[in-house]
Amino acid sequence: MVLSAEPMVKVRIVTARRDVTQAIDALYEFGAIQVTRAREGEPGVPLAEFEGISTSLIRLRSFEKTLGLGAQARQPKELLPLHSLLGRAKKVEERFDGIVAAAQQEMSSAATERTSLLERRRGLEPFAHLKTPPKTLSSLPPSLAARYCELLVPKGQLLKAVGGDGEVAFPSGTSGKGTFALMLLDARKAPQVDERISKMCRPIPIPQSQLPSFLEEIAEVGRQVRAAEVREKGARKKIAEFTRQSASEIAELRAHLEGHAKKAELPNRFSQSDYLEVIEGWVPERNFSRLSAEIASKAHQRAVMERIASAEEPPVKLNNPPGIRRFEFMVQFFSLPHSGDIDPTLVIAVTFPLFFGMILGDVGYGILAVLMALALRSKVKNGFAKDLSGMLLLSGISTVMFGLIFGEFFGGEEMLGLQLHPLIHRSGEGVPLLIGIVLIFAIAHITLGLLIGAVTNAMHGHRKHAYAKAAWLAVFAGLIATVGSIVLPAMFSFAPQSAFLILLAGGAIWLYLLEGIAAIVEIPGLIANTLSYLRVMALGLSGVILAQIINTIPVQKSFGALMYSIAHGADPLAILASLFGLVLFAVFLLLGHALALVLGLFESGVQALRLHYVEFFSKFYRGGGLPFTPLREDD
Repeated sequence: MVLSAEPMVKVRIVTARRDVTQAIDALYEFGAIQVTRAREGEPGVPLAEFEGISTSLIRLRSFEKTLGLGAQARQPKELLPLHSLLGRAKKVEERFDGIVAAAQQEMSSAATERTSLLERRRGLEPFAHLKTPPKTLSSLPPSLAARYCELLVPKGQLLKAVGGDGEVAFPSGTSGKGTFALMLLDARKAPQVDERISKMCRPIPIPQSQLPSFLEEIAEVGRQVRAAEVREKGARKKIAEFTRQSASEIAELRAHLEGHAKKAELPNRFSQSDYLEVIEGWVPERNFSRLSAEIASKAHQRAVMERIASAEEPPVKLNNPPGIRRFEFMVQFFSLPHSGDIDPTLVIAVTFPLFFGMILGDVGYGILAVLMALALRSKVKNGFAKDLSGMLLLSGISTVMFGLIFGEFFGGEEMLGLQLHPLIHRSGEGVPLLIGIVLIFAIAHITLGLLIGAVTNAMHGHRKHAYAKAAWLAVFAGLIATVGSIVLPAMFSFAPQSAFLILLAGGAIWLYLLEGIAAIVEIPGLIANTLSYLRVMALGLSGVILAQIINTIPVQKSFGALMYSIAHGADPLAILASLFGLVLFAVFLLLGHALALVLGLFESGVQALRLHYVEFFSKFYRGGGLPFTPLREDD
């Protein structure tokens, strides 16, 4: 029922141990039961097949992680036979080990080889233009020592430092930005030369090569790098092909095996004796008869199900029609209501789009919000994104409606050549009226919260708290009427101001008797709560001003200047400059409105949510409910 969570009942099922598999099948097929741990008797143990299922599941999940598969298949209601699933899973494992594992090893080997080759090529590049054959440098007589380095000083300084202790050559056409030098030194004097030139050049190790030149060695290494890249690419292609062919099967197998695993480990929560199994859990009250019939049918009338009394807090399953259900995530994000508390989802489904539309309040932005919601809705079929699209759709429609009331289309008062006539001009003389409307909504919203708080406490038999909420209502009414009689005496002329003061004082005294001095101190907070709703008007006004500033970008003037230049045969450069200006201003206009839309959606959503969480929920909501986690989600 709307405004309350699904009534829950705790059940106990007693069945013969030989029929426990049939009972589990019935529970899984039924789905909408939260099995809890039975406290009497010996704890149960998983079914014998659990170990094999678990092993296959671990491998399938590792395959999904390795292959980067993010799709989450929903658990099916009808599970395929276990022996067939395990056989198919075994074949997938064999294909994975034969294709993916081998390809991964090949890819790793090729990547390692490519890295090593690239490092060698970097070491060879300084020698690209050295004409001396590599074999000559690697087979020098003992009396000679070869040195190769990159110069850090002019050539003359190096020549002077080497002097008569060796010969120096500077390869022409050296690669890169550096200048390189090849030195053949007297081996006996090489250490002294090394010391003299240590700060003049950066030494480079001379690599070994069997080819006639370093340039050919570089070319050969490049060929080997390309070969390694081809091997790596081929291995990656094999993995991609396996993923394409097997992704859906892996997801299907995992989903079915997860269902079998859930069934196989379910006896962990049972209690057992030599001959009996005892199952306990929570089920929606309206489904009690259906579960009882399924258990009796599957267990061939050898099982008994009964309601049991429990002091435990029942789990909470919200129960709203599809349109309203889109707003349940806002309640769940804050905290689920306790079982038996009022579910505020219906109220949020009405007031959230209302506040959202009042803040954004623009036909153009509202149409874009609706289109975004429809696009998101077409891409997703379930989950949070679908709920978000439904919320955005209603909020966008509300934005369009308030946009017509405010006469705004992307900040202007003209829509595709049609002049809009605002009923409330919120950026001009309509501001006082809008403030009054927002305050009326605020008073109604806060009053509703206090009323719900009184009703909730009365439902639970908390008479003192229910009376306290009634006292808060009296204080709030007296406070609003007293302030109103001062600010707008004509509207509150139906009663003398003294009557309002008596209502305020009487409510305050009643509140003091029920909740003490702390409650009296909190009374001014009611005014702050009410004034907080004015952010609806303030944020809406700031959004209008931003849109109007964006509209000052001179796109129309630029277009007119371009048309004038073309019509009067202006210089081609002048026409090109006008065209460039038009395009630039148009881009700025589009980006400006895109930014304004993003800011508007964000601010409207956050502030509308804040008014519910802070100003509304604080009047009645305690939260803390435990979520209902059924054995299997409904389709």
